[in-house]
Amino acid sequence: MPTSLLRTFIAVAESGSITNAASLISRSQPAVTLRIKKLEDMLEAQLFLRKDRCLILSEEGHLLFGYAQQILKRNDEAVRKLLKNNETTINLGIPNEIAVSSFFPVLLENFSIDYPRINVEVNCDKSENLRYRIREGKLDLAAVLENLPNQTNKNLQWDEKASWISKKNCKHHEQRPLPLIVGTNECVYRERMFSILNSKGIEWRIAYSSDNFNGILAGIDAGLGVTAIANIAVSGLPNSLKTINELPSINGLQIQLIQSIKTPSTPALEKLKNELTQIITNKKSN
Repeated sequence: MPTSLLRTFIAVAESGSITNAASLISRSQPAVTLRIKKLEDMLEAQLFLRKDRCLILSEEGHLLFGYAQQILKRNDEAVRKLLKNNETTINLGIPNEIAVSSFFPVLLENFSIDYPRINVEVNCDKSENLRYRIREGKLDLAAVLENLPNQTNKNLQWDEKASWISKKNCKHHEQRPLPLIVGTNECVYRERMFSILNSKGIEWRIAYSSDNFNGILAGIDAGLGVTAIANIAVSGLPNSLKTINELPSINGLQIQLIQSIKTPSTPALEKLKNELTQIITNKKSN
């Protein structure tokens, strides 16, 4: 049985729904449904039963669950042993704003101490693009920002807030309509800013837009308006910028750590995940 089908099966079994499993393994809901059907057709057995709004394992599903865990454990163990002494590459996806934060170089340095022969190829992009590349198997691991939080895989997701920022010595936050600097439609902050301002009755206008983070920073540094950025990324901002406390708080974001279903777990990958988890957790507690 293909390990991809077994990993999908376990994701559905542990999360209780196709929707949650799809988010957990970064696949579309139809793709998850198709994989489960393919597995059931291969085994000529119904693996799930519906109870209320949840999917639960059937008797055959319970039997397969134990075997699936053993198969994937042995598969990942074999991969780890074969790669243990070989040089390999981990493709890591990071949102642009987190990549420039002060903690990210420390993370890479700590990882390289334990795994000097592992190459970490860092791909910086918008969260939406990183999700797509995870689904395509072009990235092994990605930290992404989510505008529509979910409750799957709670150990690898953290609630997050955003801060308003502007250029120092500027008082754009007092202007009405409020001049906004925004990303394109895929930007996780864009709709969140619009929504919170509308809910508070604050007039706004788009003063400048850019499809990349450096362009947004350039607009802020030029004194064209204000924008929002995840709190975890504030430490990497240029000294010419400041945070603003006079505007409404922006809640409802989420940081998620996603591993590609096509990437088996290895000690090096688990180390990188643990480093990211530890730093995010520490930043959240400060």
